[in-house]
Amino acid sequence: MANNDDKTPLAGGSVTTAPSSPQPLPDPSTVGQLPPKQADPTFWDASKTISGDSFTKIHYMPCARQAWLTGIAAGFAFGGVRLFLRASVWNACSWTAGAGTFTGIVIWEACRWKRGREKDGMIRAMQIMEYKRLEREKKLEERREQQRLKEEEERRRKEAVKNWWKPW
Repeated sequence: MANNDDKTPLAGGSVTTAPSSPQPLPDPSTVGQLPPKQADPTFWDASKTISGDSFTKIHYMPCARQAWLTGIAAGFAFGGVRLFLRASVWNACSWTAGAGTFTGIVIWEACRWKRGREKDGMIRAMQIMEYKRLEREKKLEERREQQRLKEEEERRRKEAVKNWWKPW
């Protein structure tokens, strides 16, 4: 329901509704590649996105292969060192699992952070390219306007020179 403040009386007694206020324009520093912020997802929302296909195609996920292979190598190295230092097999296996998991998580997060930085850098590069394109268009438009004014002035000058001697 509209307020009475939004209505404007016209001649003849009819009433029109004033247009709603325009939406604010987006920040000019963005080019528009980023989607608008949404509410933070919950654990339940995240669990709905996991399917059986997620586990069969996990090797296609960015950073997963690197994190797994590095985790396996680190776990093998830590477990081997523990066995070499005459720890029990159970203790060496525990160190292998812990070191592999910890190293995998660290590598995964580092890789994701690096990819995020690269993505931000690419967005920034696109913003700079858009800014430079707009600047080039602005300069080109200014040159065209100067050229048009110069041609107009030249045309007026020629017209004035041409018509000074004609009596009619």
